[in-house]
Amino acid sequence: MHLTGYDRKDNPSLPFKTKGKQVTETPELKGITKEDIHADLFIAELIKRYEAAKGKIVLTEYDFQTGLLEKYKLSRQEKEQYNSFFMLQELRNEYVSELYRTYRHPKVAIVYGAGHFWFLYAKIRDMGFEEVKKKI
Repeated sequence: MHLTGYDRKDNPSLPFKTKGKQVTETPELKGITKEDIHADLFIAELIKRYEAAKGKIVLTEYDFQTGLLEKYKLSRQEKEQYNSFFMLQELRNEYVSELYRTYRHPKVAIVYGAGHFWFLYAKIRDMGFEEVKKKI
């Protein structure tokens, strides 16, 4: 989990290189209002669901010694033991899918990152929804 902004060039904790051209997203920039619902899991709920499915996350001394913006090196055992894709994509997509199944409103829109959209697309299509592209 990266609790820092993607818009920082000097953030070595990110697992990829950034050119610093990303914009820190705010509700206002996304057009989100107080009438909208939050359709994502907060970090505490993600951890709870992850641990229920995969077992307790055990922090090491290295975890406590490594700063939030410092490069973090996973050991081979940690790479095998912990599955960030499961937490960051699968659990969240399942939650969004469940909201779609249970939410009763004639129009539903979701703000979803372009790089993450395709992980959710098949689930929503299989529930009978179709994609409508609109220029904003």
